[in-house]
Amino acid sequence: MSTPVEKLISECFDELRITQRFEPYILKAEEAGFPQLSKFFQAMVASETAREALFRNGIPHQASQTCDYYVCPHCGLIYDTDLPELCLVDQTPGVDFIVIH
Repeated sequence: MSTPVEKLISECFDELRITQRFEPYILKAEEAGFPQLSKFFQAMVASETAREALFRNGIPHQASQTCDYYVCPHCGLIYDTDLPELCLVDQTPGVDFIVIH
């Protein structure tokens, strides 16, 4: 049986259906003669599927946290530790991050 937090998270992801938004464009791009674009849409689906799994597994832990969040404005990476000096993904300076108190 799921907890209230797990139910809320599941409803959120079911509503968003991020990967499903890209899937129709894989075939459309292929049919339009853009095989590279089709491959890119496939990569986006794979990436979003992996990110969704990370979020689904990590979010329940966040419900009991009392920390601030730091979001890289370029790549979207979320930090829940101290404000980093640089983003590990794209080297954006920490001073440019969006802070969620």
